[in-house]
Amino acid sequence: MSTTSAADLLAHADLFTRQLRDSEVPITREQWATFDVTVHRLMFELAGPDAMHRPGTTRTALAPTLAVFRSYPEPLRHPFDTQLSLEQAAALTGKRAAYFRRRVQHGNLHVVHDAGVYLVKTRDLDVDPDITPAELGDPHPLARISCTLGAAADLAVAQRQVEQARFMDDAQLAGTYIHILSLTYSAARHALAHGAVVDADRPLAISQYAERSIDALREGAQRPLALERLTATSPEPAPATINERLEAAVEHWTKAAELELLRLVPSADTLRMLANQGAHLYAVTHQVLTAPHGNLEDALDGASTSLVAGARAFQSADKSWARLTTASRSSTEFVAASRELFNALNEVGVHASEPADVWDRPRGLRDLTHGVETLGRVMELSQTLPDRLLRSGLVFAPARALPVSVTRMPAKSQGKFVAVSSHEVPDLQMLWNEAYRQTQQVKHSMARPDLHPGPSPVQRLLEL
Repeated sequence: MSTTSAADLLAHADLFTRQLRDSEVPITREQWATFDVTVHRLMFELAGPDAMHRPGTTRTALAPTLAVFRSYPEPLRHPFDTQLSLEQAAALTGKRAAYFRRRVQHGNLHVVHDAGVYLVKTRDLDVDPDITPAELGDPHPLARISCTLGAAADLAVAQRQVEQARFMDDAQLAGTYIHILSLTYSAARHALAHGAVVDADRPLAISQYAERSIDALREGAQRPLALERLTATSPEPAPATINERLEAAVEHWTKAAELELLRLVPSADTLRMLANQGAHLYAVTHQVLTAPHGNLEDALDGASTSLVAGARAFQSADKSWARLTTASRSSTEFVAASRELFNALNEVGVHASEPADVWDRPRGLRDLTHGVETLGRVMELSQTLPDRLLRSGLVFAPARALPVSVTRMPAKSQGKFVAVSSHEVPDLQMLWNEAYRQTQQVKHSMARPDLHPGPSPVQRLLEL
């Protein structure tokens, strides 16, 4: 299985930008327009729909990232296709509503009259409606940059379909914007040096905007680790290395676990395997972090403590389900995926201390971190599941293992299973809650930049 993250795509864009800078190829007006639109779309998708001001909402002090986005020179094309009122169109473009009313009166703007309100399509607000996407086979460096940044925007769109909330905070968004605007500034300088003078207005405006924005964002920007979570995967027919097997196992288990927990009556064995897998994942991650070749001693205190506490919480949650059942079986797909991940984690544990020529440790740590985040998402799906199963009368145990009652005497003598009440297993939901809480702590501790060595936003700017 091959995984590409948004961080990988920006690294490829760095390479193409250096190729552009080292060449003397001209940039046409059409090539620049495509690149310009792609940059704005990526910035919009990373910030989310709230980046646009909505009429009727209170204007408060903006975060530096939103202020930078909204100050983008009038976009050549807006990154979404919908219908807006004239007031909303004015807020989107930074113009007055009266400007659009005059255009409507003069017949220069097509509108739809609906329930007494004039609606205009955002596509009719585009400065240049004839812009086309870059071709994948185009060898021009700027076209390659446009394709790469467009793919990163697609990853952001796909992630938002899964998780509606923003997937990075303002500090990481500022670091991402610095990276994108650094690429943009380099491309604009090349366009000014090697393009036609008549087409220089737009690259000049964008280069000035990029320079101002980088200065505004530099203070407080952090390395955007969230970009590592924006990923696209393609199946590997036969994973050959330790890293490939770990990557494939995490991906297969993620899909299988999420589907398993959406079943009408999940199996108690599923919950036990989930808890067991969580403890195993945290133990191996801790082993990799503390391996001799890691050089992460200064960053380990918080992560190590949370991983150990998380593993213990999952062990306790696992034991709480001993001798309990929901009278249903785990799917063969989930069992197979769990076995695959268990074997992959064992293999990583064996080679955790090996040097770089045996296995790619940074890549392995990235996959383990992805597994940690996946575990948190899976636990969120199952957070209240023990209580729901108990209230539905779907948790059973051998009658002989429960307190004796008159109604249970026949079942006890016949060796049958009976439904368990919540007061008979008071710790079941509580221990599951604690395991869920620990997954959030571990996700937070594993998101520290010093656990994932790499260049800072300012260092990337200097490299370009």
